[in-house]
Amino acid sequence: MYSNLERNISVSYARYGVSCLFFSAAKAYRVRDFEKYFEELGGRSPGCRKYLENVGFEHWTRTYYKGERYNIMTSNNSKAMNNVLRKANAYPIVYMIQFIREVIMRLFAARGKKVSKCNSLVTSEVDERFLQDLPKSGKFAVMMFGPWSYQVTSKSGEHYHVVLDECMCTCLRYTMLRIPCEHALAAAIHFGINPKAVVGLWYSLQVFSDSFQESVLPIADPNDVVIPQDISEFMISRFLGLLIW
Repeated sequence: MYSNLERNISVSYARYGVSCLFFSAAKAYRVRDFEKYFEELGGRSPGCRKYLENVGFEHWTRTYYKGERYNIMTSNNSKAMNNVLRKANAYPIVYMIQFIREVIMRLFAARGKKVSKCNSLVTSEVDERFLQDLPKSGKFAVMMFGPWSYQVTSKSGEHYHVVLDECMCTCLRYTMLRIPCEHALAAAIHFGINPKAVVGLWYSLQVFSDSFQESVLPIADPNDVVIPQDISEFMISRFLGLLIW
């Protein structure tokens, strides 16, 4: 939904210069930040504002989405899979299934190779996110006021409440993504806690690895497959019935 809206807005409302505001509103974590960007967008193009309101905020924003996004803005996974399988669309059904099996085998093998090279507790994408936020995390003052609870204060005096064992921060980024934000990183590092141990479970390398451990077996040689007699007779009768028809 998000990618389709982004494309539609960049084409239909290009002259109003609202694409960047749409992007900022869609990815905002707090309601007040969303409202700031969306108000400016509406001021530039009331038509675009109305269009997005009719779509429904829950379909394209982080702020109003009711589930877990896992840091993924698109919801059209079937479209992404269709793009992967486009080459097989013209194949007969048996060959299409074989093509799908081979694609899955390649994907599983690639992910297994990726995991074998990783020495972290989390996936490489989360590690990269940590590296991006690490410089910013050193600019905060941190105070502990309860088990796993911290007050993180910026140089401008803005306070954030971080609870590491609940993956929560009042900036809402950590709360929504379950990946420590710069405030959570500051608290964890200040008190000697490994930030990689306080991420959402689904970002752990072990969970990622477990998701593709099942074997995708090759297709057996048809000459080695024994078809039960009742099924064989059923198939022959169906074939003869089609010939008569």
